[in-house]
Amino acid sequence: MPIQEAAFKKVVSTNFEDTDAEIVAITVSVNENITAGDVVRVRVAGSHGFVEKADDTGTGMFGIAMTTGAIAGNIDVLQFGIQSVNFESSITLGDTDVGKDVFVGPSSGRATLTAPTTSGKKVIKLGYLYDTTGKCYVEPQTIVSIS
Repeated sequence: MPIQEAAFKKVVSTNFEDTDAEIVAITVSVNENITAGDVVRVRVAGSHGFVEKADDTGTGMFGIAMTTGAIAGNIDVLQFGIQSVNFESSITLGDTDVGKDVFVGPSSGRATLTAPTTSGKKVIKLGYLYDTTGKCYVEPQTIVSIS
């Protein structure tokens, strides 16, 4: 059954056992300036976690920035649900793209519709394209390293 955007209550939950939440997001410290829609990865450094822009070579837990934040501030990161995402500048979205897989792109903080094929890159699927405005239905990731 297709997911209707209007059916989402936009409830934010940081409790991964919360079965009533329509989206799952976490609040994390920022390691660099982040804009809402950037593809990010959450990393652990020492005893603290932080978020930074992601590309197709990184590791960590990936998501989409829901808010804008500066260094040392906090942002909300979507882990599951619908969110606008910043795509590579070369991508023009059309009707035939809706439903395609969305991957972490080669440029810092950007997404792409094409999985990488180059050695040393990682295929990190974020979810799929929800509409032609750049919204992505984010779901738990599958990460494959290319050797």
